[in-house]
Amino acid sequence: MKRNDTRASSHHSNSNEEALSTSGQEHADPSAASAARSGAAPLSAPAYQQGTDLRELVNRLPGAVYRCTYDTAWTSIYMGEGFKQICGLDPQDLDPAGRSFKEVVVPEDLDRIRRAVATAVQDHTYYRVEYRIQSDSGAIRWVQDNGRPSFKENGAVRWLDGILLDVTERKRAQEELMQAEAQAEAQVEARTTKLRELSAALTMAEQRERSQIASAVHDNLLQYLYGIQVQLRMLIDGMHEASEVDMSTLPVSPSQVDDLMDEAIDATRKLTLDLAPPVLDNDGIIEALQWLRSHLKKQHGFVVHLDDKTNGVSCTGEARTVLFRVARELLLNTCKYADVESADVHVYTEDQTFHLDVVDDGTGFDPSTALQRGTNGSGLWKARERLRSIDGTLRVTAAPGEGTCCAIQVPVDALDPESPDAASPSVSR
Repeated sequence: MKRNDTRASSHHSNSNEEALSTSGQEHADPSAASAARSGAAPLSAPAYQQGTDLRELVNRLPGAVYRCTYDTAWTSIYMGEGFKQICGLDPQDLDPAGRSFKEVVVPEDLDRIRRAVATAVQDHTYYRVEYRIQSDSGAIRWVQDNGRPSFKENGAVRWLDGILLDVTERKRAQEELMQAEAQAEAQVEARTTKLRELSAALTMAEQRERSQIASAVHDNLLQYLYGIQVQLRMLIDGMHEASEVDMSTLPVSPSQVDDLMDEAIDATRKLTLDLAPPVLDNDGIIEALQWLRSHLKKQHGFVVHLDDKTNGVSCTGEARTVLFRVARELLLNTCKYADVESADVHVYTEDQTFHLDVVDDGTGFDPSTALQRGTNGSGLWKARERLRSIDGTLRVTAAPGEGTCCAIQVPVDALDPESPDAASPSVSR
């Protein structure tokens, strides 16, 4: 805002409104000069005192009352003494020989002011905009500009009236709060990332331990059992050939011992498969689910209908292990508790998200309690925690007597982070 250079005699004005702009700064509203040229009578003593009182009242208000023209530089008609309290600049300096108000505003904020005022002019309403001004010392102050355009009878803007309020402390408090929130969010994000890394490391370490145990069982215990069985059968054959041995008189039937050995070997083989399914070594998640389907059918007589519409999405390492173990947990729960003989598994991708849904029409349950830690359904809680390590989620929809749907969702790029196609799969539901 440039300071208008119009001058007026010290005792001439055509209203108390003009008295607001003539006092103290020796600058008058342009309408005062017009009144002087038209021969208007000077103010009476009471009217002059009224103008003085109004000026004093305005200067006692918090902030700085102003009036300026609606031009590109916001030429100043009047600026209250509070302006100096805000930024240290004397309102008298806002004239063509000094500094324009536009030059006081931080340049990056000028467009925001123009847009706010233009909208108010267009809508014939108030404007409120916050921006920064800079003093001669370089200090930055925030002000809230509350104003309204005044219009002539022909609809043109006469001037802008408003008040500048110093909101520096509030803005600083807001900035400090935002910084504190950003730091807190960064700390939470760092902690979350660390927890996910630890969870991932735990999952893989657990899987390695399971593989080591399975290998030890297979390479040692299972081989001993095979050896014992071979020698037991040789002994049984020898006893059958020896005529002096009456098999019926033995306290234990050799054939029953052989049957127990068969069961022990079978149980040991199942244990090695449960601990570390070989399909997790190199194959993808679909192959792992196909193996799981066959395994559940063979071991439990439970039928899994697998609906795969992923077109071979790549899923390796940790993600494959987590998804397989969660899917097995969900299907085993269905097999044990849902009182059904089958379940459906739907696998597809949609909107860069991998979906794995396990659905049954069994007895159902109350998911609000089953998903809590430490309850009988803590397996679901553990499954949800495992999925978090690969940015996955588990949503359970169920009700007593109405079946269950367990919906797993994982970002596609988390399935195989090293794959160049992870971020842009060509598959859909």
